[in-house]
Amino acid sequence: MTRTDKNNKQAKAETPAANGFERFFYRYIAWFPLLVMPMLVVELMGDGQHGFGAVVALIHAVLVFRFVQVVNIPALFRKKAPGA
Repeated sequence: MTRTDKNNKQAKAETPAANGFERFFYRYIAWFPLLVMPMLVVELMGDGQHGFGAVVALIHAVLVFRFVQVVNIPALFRKKAPGA
């Protein structure tokens, strides 16, 4: 077994299965700020509020980075097994 195989199996074992609320939240609700915040930054920069726009852009970058690290996005959109 290679080192990457061990790391992948260990990461999969540490990640708990998403319950119904988490699945609903990450599938439908968590995308809202990720999609709206860039438009807010553009509006703020256009109005001349560069400092506040930079803060919102930084918050957006942290949210996106954390979202893709924590959430297994493809697993949220897989169909359930017939027996599950």
